[in-house]
Amino acid sequence: MSQSFSQSLSQLKQVLRNESVTDEQVELAFKQIKRVRKSERSKAAESEDEVGAFGYLEQHLQQVVNQQLVDKTRLYYKNNLPLLKSLELKYKVQPRFLVAIWGINNQLLQPVRGYQALSLLSSLNYSHPNTIPVTEIVNTIKLMSDQTLGDVEVISNWQGKLGLLNMKPSQVINSYQDFDRDGKVDIWANPQDALATAARYLATSGWNIDQTWGRQVRLPKGFDMQTLNDDSYRTLAQWSKMGLQRFERTSLPTAQLSAKLLAPHGIHGRVYLVYKNFELLSLFNDSIYDDIAIGYLANRIKYPAIN
Repeated sequence: MSQSFSQSLSQLKQVLRNESVTDEQVELAFKQIKRVRKSERSKAAESEDEVGAFGYLEQHLQQVVNQQLVDKTRLYYKNNLPLLKSLELKYKVQPRFLVAIWGINNQLLQPVRGYQALSLLSSLNYSHPNTIPVTEIVNTIKLMSDQTLGDVEVISNWQGKLGLLNMKPSQVINSYQDFDRDGKVDIWANPQDALATAARYLATSGWNIDQTWGRQVRLPKGFDMQTLNDDSYRTLAQWSKMGLQRFERTSLPTAQLSAKLLAPHGIHGRVYLVYKNFELLSLFNDSIYDDIAIGYLANRIKYPAIN
């Protein structure tokens, strides 16, 4: 590279001084910065992201939403029903989706370990210029200087995402919750705070508790490929008129809902009708495969019913 890591940090700090952080916050945050070489990913790893860690969608769902994870998430749901119901009551978000996000993004692991977040983001900014939004670095610094978090260190995974559910700093900064009221926010080791933070983020982003995420469907023979890729929302009645059916070959619901088609591998792969809530779930990941996996796991948590 044409410049050193130290020079990159100096340049980054200069950029940050034009943002909504003070010089004092910047200097204090950068005081113990270290380069994280893990952030320098290989081309093979980047290519793997494009097709999913376990191959294309069909293989991805089989590997990621395996029976072990289904059993683990359902057991957590059953054992923590009072907490999950209280989250649903307060934030108007179905808790199965919160548990599914945690399951797909971190296998229900707790607590999570990782890298000092600002070090990781600064290293990514150095090794992959112009790929890390300045806003994410700004919000990381704000979190580091926020007394509400107490003495909890702001750590991230190798992507720069935070907490049990792998949220971006910009998603956490305006949504973090001290749900158990212990005087600090800990989304890295405390499931109550982590799930509540994700719930509030979804709620304030427009989540509709009266809707689900989507459903797998079948297309009629001769379906117009142009329609498959136009990304338009239509009512379920309109989709029914065009010949779409549930995957089980029964009629689509008659509810007054709008949905769009999602077909990652065209007409010969899995095809879904997805609702507005799916767009919000997709904000948690950079992979359409994981977005679908969250919805799929949420379905597996719901059926059969847990009482």
